[in-house]
Amino acid sequence: MFGQNAGFKYDIGCAISRANSIMAKLLILNGPNLNLLGTREPAVYSSITLKDIDRRCQTLANRLRHELLCFQISGLGTYGYEPALQAADRYLANR
Repeated sequence: MFGQNAGFKYDIGCAISRANSIMAKLLILNGPNLNLLGTREPAVYSSITLKDIDRRCQTLANRLRHELLCFQISGLGTYGYEPALQAADRYLANR
C-alpha cells in the first residue's frame, strides 16, 4: 500500500514527471565517408544507409526515453558539434 499507511509519503506528481523525463542526452558522432553507406558497393557493405542507422538509433533512444543527436563530421577541420558534445551525458564516436 502506498501513502502514509506504508510509513512514507509518495509524491505521485514527482513520480510521473520522472517517468516522462529524459534519462540521458546522447550524441553519436559519425565520421567522414559514412554518408556513403548503402551507396558504395551495397553487395559488400549492405544497402543500409547512415540515415537508416540514425533512424534506428533514434527509435531505440526514444523508446528508452533518451534524447539522441546524430552528427556527421564530414572531414578534417569540420567543427560545430562541440556545443552538442559538451551538453551530452554520453557520446559515441562512430568512425
